[in-house]
Amino acid sequence: MQIVVLGTNREQILCKCNHLTSFGSELFVAPNPSDFDSVFNNFGSLAQNVAVLALISTILGGYIIGVIWARRADKRDLLMVGPTILTKPKGSYHYLITTYTGSRRNAGTTAKVIFKMSGDKGETYPVRLRDRYRPCFERQQESAFVISYPQGIGDLSYVQIWHDNSGSSPSWYLSRILVKDLQTEQMWSLFCENWLAVESEDGKVCRILPVANEEEMTNFSHLFSARAIKGLADGHIWFSIVSRPPTSNFTRVQRLSCALCLLCCTMITSAMFYNMGEQRYYCTAGKRVLITKADRYHKPARCHRSTNINQSAQTGNTLQYFSHNFERYCCGFLSSNFATKVTIGFAIQWGKETSTEWVIAMVTSFLQSALLLQPVKVVVLAVVFAIFIRKPPPPPREGEKVKKYLSPPDPTKLKRARAKRLKEIKMNAALTEIFVFFFFLVCLMDVAQYHRDPNTYLLSKTLSETFVNVDSFSIPLDWIVDADSLWMWSRETLIPGLYAGKWYNGKKIEKGYIANMEDYLVGIPRVRMVRVKNGTCTVSSYFEDTIPECNSQYSVANRDDKNYNRTKKNGWKVDVDPIQSGRNHGHILSCLQRWRHQSMLELRGFPYWGTIATYGGSGYAANLGYDQLTAYTVVADLHSNGWISKQTRAVFVEFTVYNANTNLFGIISILIEYPSSTGVVNKVQLQAARFYLQLNGGQTLAHVLVIFFMLYFLYREGKVLYKQRWNYFKGFWNWVETILVISQFSLIVLFLARLYEVDRNLLQLRENPNDYVAFQYAGQADATMTTILGILVFFYILRFLRLLRFNKNFLIIGTTLSRISEPIFSFFVPFQSGYLAFALFAFSVFGSELEDYSTFVRTMVTQFSMTLGDFDFEALMSVSVVFGSLYFFAFIGLNVIVLMNMFIAIIDDSYAEVQEETAEKENEFELVDYVVGKIIEKFTRSKPSQRRRKRKEERCVKNNNDAKLIATNKCFSEVDLICNKLDKLFETIENGVKEDNKIETQICSVPEEKKDSYYEFLCLIESDVVEDCKSPFSPADLYAKYVEIMYLN
Repeated sequence: MQIVVLGTNREQILCKCNHLTSFGSELFVAPNPSDFDSVFNNFGSLAQNVAVLALISTILGGYIIGVIWARRADKRDLLMVGPTILTKPKGSYHYLITTYTGSRRNAGTTAKVIFKMSGDKGETYPVRLRDRYRPCFERQQESAFVISYPQGIGDLSYVQIWHDNSGSSPSWYLSRILVKDLQTEQMWSLFCENWLAVESEDGKVCRILPVANEEEMTNFSHLFSARAIKGLADGHIWFSIVSRPPTSNFTRVQRLSCALCLLCCTMITSAMFYNMGEQRYYCTAGKRVLITKADRYHKPARCHRSTNINQSAQTGNTLQYFSHNFERYCCGFLSSNFATKVTIGFAIQWGKETSTEWVIAMVTSFLQSALLLQPVKVVVLAVVFAIFIRKPPPPPREGEKVKKYLSPPDPTKLKRARAKRLKEIKMNAALTEIFVFFFFLVCLMDVAQYHRDPNTYLLSKTLSETFVNVDSFSIPLDWIVDADSLWMWSRETLIPGLYAGKWYNGKKIEKGYIANMEDYLVGIPRVRMVRVKNGTCTVSSYFEDTIPECNSQYSVANRDDKNYNRTKKNGWKVDVDPIQSGRNHGHILSCLQRWRHQSMLELRGFPYWGTIATYGGSGYAANLGYDQLTAYTVVADLHSNGWISKQTRAVFVEFTVYNANTNLFGIISILIEYPSSTGVVNKVQLQAARFYLQLNGGQTLAHVLVIFFMLYFLYREGKVLYKQRWNYFKGFWNWVETILVISQFSLIVLFLARLYEVDRNLLQLRENPNDYVAFQYAGQADATMTTILGILVFFYILRFLRLLRFNKNFLIIGTTLSRISEPIFSFFVPFQSGYLAFALFAFSVFGSELEDYSTFVRTMVTQFSMTLGDFDFEALMSVSVVFGSLYFFAFIGLNVIVLMNMFIAIIDDSYAEVQEETAEKENEFELVDYVVGKIIEKFTRSKPSQRRRKRKEERCVKNNNDAKLIATNKCFSEVDLICNKLDKLFETIENGVKEDNKIETQICSVPEEKKDSYYEFLCLIESDVVEDCKSPFSPADLYAKYVEIMYLN
């Protein structure tokens, strides 16, 4: 039989055969081949596979440390199993009470919990639930108690439960309570799902819980939360190592061993089927189920009773435990050992590079499975069980204790405790927010520093020294005064700087580098020119015969956008026929192309804000080529044909370089403006940008954390905006948050725009390397991104300072700034009026001769500099001695001496008032005092006084042999003991008097028809107290008599 390979796939198998007998086929996925001879021969290269060795060492070391911790935790869990039998009250009717503490943060309590039940046949007196030997009511804990009463209460109606708000962490999140009648096996569930805490919304520490009905038992939220919590705490193989329920038979050591075995089997399977798709996941699925389920449902060892205490103590439970699980531990150890050795063999066979890639893939797969897939599976199963099965969770196995008859705490004390606790919560929240926000601020500043590399300045300086501020052997940019000097600067400075020549030894430099031999030209340089139409202004009638034409300043309306054809007589002659542009072949474009107007989309030009006007991205362009010869030819052609004429208003020189050493792009735009009043104005824009991010591990983490924090801040502010609606925009800091949100969205948009522009430019460069590529848009996007990053850093620092408002000094500063806003605003109107008056006067008088006053905006800036003390008095005097001195002394005298001092006086008065007001008030939220107090409370907790006194006496005996002193100390101790006994005696007498008054009040309140029964009941109690629990009256008789008096007529 022959298999047809070409027609065989996963769905079908084609074969040829010469008989009609039965046949079949199967699919076998072959693992990676292993050459163990090569592995043994190259075993010395194992040290090179650092990643694999580190992975295996981490797994084995973590397992050893984890087993030690898990075994100790398993021993602690044994103490938590089983209910606590309360010795008081006494009776023959038993109830099993199980409380479930929630899984929220700080859900456990240290307070004293009191419990009371009520049914259709009566109610019980309060009982304290406690255990002297193990903790109760901890987070996510089931605490079970067996309580005995003289008689039952029938069908349960409700349960009242509270605590006394004592201890270091009294707040308690109670999930639910389960009550079981051990006589009738009847069970009742009571749901709470609320805090018993003074800082909660209602501030209650006492809850009355009614019995849950069938609808509440099958509620979706209850079923989902119970199933999800149980799935994560007990079902998740990794999470359950830490959060395993104490009642589970699947111990932590067993879970950790199963996790190790599963991880090792996953490693060997991943290595055997590496780079073979998803088959390895199917291969490990069976092992995962077999390993975990076998240990989870394995029956525990039977306990054998022994009458020999010594024998039981010698053997112990440890030997029984390991002997019972010996086979499974051996199997797990052998499989893990085999998987580890085979994995090391594959690593030696692959080599360092492939092994490292496999380790990264393995770790990523493990984290994805443990942190993403398994929790998602638990949630999905919980949803399915809650929606379709709707079966309440099974009851617990067991429960806990009691003390005395108590009542809920005093409301006054609860009010004070609530205020104190709320203050502590606010302080803790403020501290947490300060530290978290400070960490975010550090990450944000690291990101901002990365996007503003210090090398950007060095690159800009190098380009400036190459083309603008050159040495004495070249022509600087400032030397340009007309068209001829522009062409001379192009021949002497621009072209030699754009194209590198030869090395000192005559060796030719690789094509594409500029003169500094470090920066590479990206695309080819371009010269772009904009001009205005002829006759855009009107010549005065007195000069019409002398001056035939008039050309105004550049604007969009008078921009020249016609196509021309060059001639020897006149360089700019309108072309009658459409221009047929030549093809760019890398040397000289068709001459006609340079005289054709091209739009901003065709040139991909960028608008430019010059000194005289703002220019668009269109114009007439000439590419200089990729070598000096081509560039000199193009410049000579433009110069000889009068490319720059009277109608020219601006010439742009644009090109882009790339420095591979610093991963920076340099975008250069040199603007030479020709105003209508003759002359030349130069302006240079040098942008250094990093378009390709090369992040190390720390920088990548900082970027990810910044994005995470920004998303969290956006979510938080969105919730506040949804609650407050339009009232949200009434607060100043809410506007700051709005600016931050807008900046974050702008940052994302600009990043995507920059990415798109860079990719498009590089694609254009690949398609036509001998053409100009415009990086101005990407460079402007990068510059705007950096600016927005600076804005984010600035406003987030302001927000961080706002978090310190709990400090009194910051509070004074903030209050002062808010208080001076109104008087300064009212004073600002006359101040600004005088300021504008001086600016208009200076612009009118000095604007024609001084550059600092040439425009109204520059005049305003110059006056502001004069206010700060930076002025040029001699320049003013050179224009006009009278007006210059008059303007200077009037402005300095009025604005600086009078008005500025008025501002300072307003601030000083407001600061003094705020400081006086805050000095009388206690700073309720002083962070420093709070933190110092917590530290002192944490680290200065002393030992019990008796232990200190004992050590002190021992030191006194050791250092002082004076027997009289020792006798005196003993005498004082005896006196103290007698005084303590007298205090207790007086306290007992006082309590007796109070008790007699109480009984007398109770007797007076009893009706006449019940006084005989009440006296009999008091006698019963008195006899029970006197006989010290040996009274002939049982607790049932006492309880029945009490019910008869208080409830029956």
